[in-house]
Amino acid sequence: MSLQLGANFPSRWLSAEKGVRQQFLRELNNVCVLLDPKTDFDEWKDDQLADPDHFVPEKTATPVKETVHHNDSSTKASLPIKTLVELEQKLLKQADAVIERALDPIRAELRTWIQEQIRQEIHAMEKQG
Repeated sequence: MSLQLGANFPSRWLSAEKGVRQQFLRELNNVCVLLDPKTDFDEWKDDQLADPDHFVPEKTATPVKETVHHNDSSTKASLPIKTLVELEQKLLKQADAVIERALDPIRAELRTWIQEQIRQEIHAMEKQG
């Protein structure tokens, strides 16, 4: 599985502020840790809250001078995003959609592997019984 970041990703990445890049890498690491089936969520959450570098976004109403174009066919016009909270929510929804699309092939592969393991286990049980 590969992720297409675009030809200009290196320049966009390097033009981002250092704190933003560090936060992104921390969050990416958190996603990887949370995807590990051995991770204890409660322990992970406690560790995050104890971390002095843990970032908690402020829920301010700071205006954002940006317009987001919706791909929704029912809304053809561009709708302005008025606050950082709205921008954050929009970006998180988009990130969730990207994550779900990326996980689909992994789910299918895992499902196939599990089905094969079940078949092998049943076959072994039939031989014994």
